Amino acid sequence: MPIESKRPENDPLRAGRGALVVLAGVVAAACTAPGFAQSLNIDFSDLAGVPSNELAAAGLPGEWNAVSEMSANDAVSLVGLDGAPTEAVLSSNVGWTKTLAVENENTTGDVERLLDDVAPAGSDILFHWRFEALELGQYEVLVYAWYPASSTSRTMVSIDPCHADARYIGGPWSGGFEEGVTHSRFVVEFTAGDIEFCTAGGELGSGGIINGIQLVKIPTGDPDQDGDVDLTDFSLFAWCIAQPFDSPAANGCDVFDFDHDQDLDLTDYGAFTAAFTGSND
Repeated sequence: MPIESKRPENDPLRAGRGALVVLAGVVAAACTAPGFAQSLNIDFSDLAGVPSNELAAAGLPGEWNAVSEMSANDAVSLVGLDGAPTEAVLSSNVGWTKTLAVENENTTGDVERLLDDVAPAGSDILFHWRFEALELGQYEVLVYAWYPASSTSRTMVSIDPCHADARYIGGPWSGGFEEGVTHSRFVVEFTAGDIEFCTAGGELGSGGIINGIQLVKIPTGDPDQDGDVDLTDFSLFAWCIAQPFDSPAANGCDVFDFDHDQDLDLTDYGAFTAAFTGSND
């Protein structure tokens, strides 16, 4: 007697294999659209060097944008984790050119390159940092604001509106990246306009600092961004999971890398089927 495969009602394979055939041009366009993969790494000041693309820190590994100075309200163009230009830009309401290299004997290598040089991030005057031209979607915003020379120094970091959800970052080195000590973490839904966060000194009269920023686009399984996860999306998932590449971001497939481990496997397939909704049409 043949064995019948029991698949969940929402499993895309059950929905009909014939529907998996899509126009190759549609798949290719989805994979090569500018800015498709918009997770970003930024290192402020290069006095201690720039981290290699092997450093994930609290986010994802990949190319680090080196920003050694900023002019007020001028946009800085950014590259993605694969080093390719994106449409995303970063600006600040306050310009700065002076940065500091501050040695901490406990940090080495790429960690030292990220954390042991700092840029100014406000005092009693708020700095407003703004990302624009991002892909729509949900992002983790990781802001590194650890002062290597002092375990008591704090920098205030908040997502716009400023002070609405303020975090005070700093403290003694614990041996690794630690939320609340080396960085803050916010989850933001980018629907239009920009993503903005604010920094300032942690106490009245004190100065704030910033080491770097990471934006991590949270995978949704909806690369065509039509508000559902359906067979069109599964067709691209099937194409992506069959490709012999090391980093999903390199081919625009990171939208399916649900566990952020830089590959596509059965864990990601399980997460995709859990997110599968079928077409909203």
